[in-house]
Amino acid sequence: MANVLILMGTFNGARYIREQIASIQAQTLSDWTLLVRDDGSSDNTVEIIEELARADDRIVLCRDDLGNLGVTANFGRLMQLARERTEPWIAFADQDDVWLPEKLALSLAALPASAGAEPVLLHTDLQVVDAGLQLLHPSFLAYQHLRHVDAEPLNTLLVHNFVTGCTMVMNRALLDVATPVPPEAVLHDRWLAACAATWGRLLFLPQATLKYRQHGGNVRGAGGVLRYLKPAALLRKLGHTRSELRACFAQANALLQREQSRPSAHHAVLAGFNAIFTLPRFSPRRLGLLRRLGVSTHKPLKNLLLWWEVLRAPVKAAE
Repeated sequence: MANVLILMGTFNGARYIREQIASIQAQTLSDWTLLVRDDGSSDNTVEIIEELARADDRIVLCRDDLGNLGVTANFGRLMQLARERTEPWIAFADQDDVWLPEKLALSLAALPASAGAEPVLLHTDLQVVDAGLQLLHPSFLAYQHLRHVDAEPLNTLLVHNFVTGCTMVMNRALLDVATPVPPEAVLHDRWLAACAATWGRLLFLPQATLKYRQHGGNVRGAGGVLRYLKPAALLRKLGHTRSELRACFAQANALLQREQSRPSAHHAVLAGFNAIFTLPRFSPRRLGLLRRLGVSTHKPLKNLLLWWEVLRAPVKAAE
């Protein structure tokens, strides 16, 4: 049995996937299995994976007839398959990055000694690089003006994410509580971070463990904040942020539903946040409850958008 199960979802990743898998094979910690599910690629991604798997039995390509699921459901499917296995630690990999040689070893050294009953997730920083792996910034978090929130992270994660999926390593206890990934999950990493903050511990290693490649085709990328000086880019960002916040509200409701079968110490925050949307639209009481709960994005402009979206969100029936 391998010590780490690495989950990789692929889609039309032929250009970079060979280099990414080579960086996993070059890890100083070699006790791993790489489980890959392709999401319906039209290029030769699958052929490359099959070739690499024939040469290295640690690489496993899973096959099914589910077709194209999208990135979140693709990783959700991989997490369901992971539950049928026994590796104590589960890591996540994108198809287009390059891992630094000690990524796995550093992450496991920073985790608790045993994979116990408490759900645990660890995330790290990243180097931001261009398509040719030239360094753009040594810290993704600094580049994006993000920071890990250690005190009451759920109060932030309900509306604002600071965890990057390709850096994550979690234990089997978190896998069990977070699976299945609901349709309301914004992304698999945001769902897992919120689950860790709700039922367990969210840890941070302030060290870059991989090269986060920016090539124009990223599902979620790093562009830095200076690009928003252009009016068109700012308007696109505002529109995206409003949609993102509305998705966060739906994910928060899914968290509360999951908590009904697994109570947590954060019930008051989850129930209170969802109760906001049972109040009349544009009622000041919505913002008052939001403030009392301490839910915040920690970004002034994004907080203004949060308040507006909280005020205008439709009323939902009390449960």
